[in-house]
Amino acid sequence: QPQPEGTDVADRLSPPAESLLLSGSRLVLLIHGYNNTHEEAENSYFEFCAATGFNRGCPAGEVCFFYWPGNHPWGVVSAASYPIEIMPAKNSAARLHAYLKQLALNRPGGWPLEITLVCHSLGNRVALELLRFFAADPPNPNLRIVACCLMAAAVPVFMVEPNGRLC
Repeated sequence: QPQPEGTDVADRLSPPAESLLLSGSRLVLLIHGYNNTHEEAENSYFEFCAATGFNRGCPAGEVCFFYWPGNHPWGVVSAASYPIEIMPAKNSAARLHAYLKQLALNRPGGWPLEITLVCHSLGNRVALELLRFFAADPPNPNLRIVACCLMAAAVPVFMVEPNGRLC
């Protein structure tokens, strides 16, 4: 659920849509990068879907757009605000983690929920923090992250090297 520009991470995500619970067992989750307004992120999502053939009901799974507050009205100092956006990325990952765990509960037919993450820029930090949360959980047979596509990852290399914080 998008928040107004310049606001914090939503206190909660909307409950899972009934269609997501019943439509299948795969989700392709798109996570936008840093310094994108809601409108820019949405346009990028639609352009990505048009270019890749991913759309609602595609064989790879239901395509879902994740909006997080990676944009504040910083104006000309926007590039300098980049480090400030780390905490919203972490908070967004925590909320997304809780949401996906809830979505995976009581799957119809016992099918696990399989998730593919496709991320750009600082959206990769959201994804890697999300994976860190899942790694800390007990194994969940109802939920699997099956693939990650990390494009132009805005994450320091040392954090994803062996024994790194996000590894």
